[in-house]
Amino acid sequence: ISSFSEVVLKLAWGTATVTGAKQVPNTNLLIVTATIGASGQAGLATSAAYRQADGGTPLMHASFDFLFVRPPPEISPIDGTLAGGSVISVKLYWNDPGTLQYLTARFASSIATVLAITAKDSSS
Repeated sequence: ISSFSEVVLKLAWGTATVTGAKQVPNTNLLIVTATIGASGQAGLATSAAYRQADGGTPLMHASFDFLFVRPPPEISPIDGTLAGGSVISVKLYWNDPGTLQYLTARFASSIATVLAITAKDSSS
């Protein structure tokens, strides 16, 4: 490989920018480094890496699965009174939080009242 610009990574969703590619001497092994952008969703993304010739024709091709992992929820404040009545905020990284009428929350054996849902555009 004369330039890592010959190597392309395609993800089922999200973006990948190849930052390097190196052929291991005396092997058929190619090591590719890339920066993966935000995907906006979690899950297994069927993906592919390929080396392109002049004009973009793939010379070599390898398929792989890439797992995008959803960040854990963020809760604040992290404690409340034993008497109950504390108001907390829970950030959930879901694609579609749904509507208030269908969302429930439970803390051990106690059901909580969901007061509001605020959705944020995943591109920001």
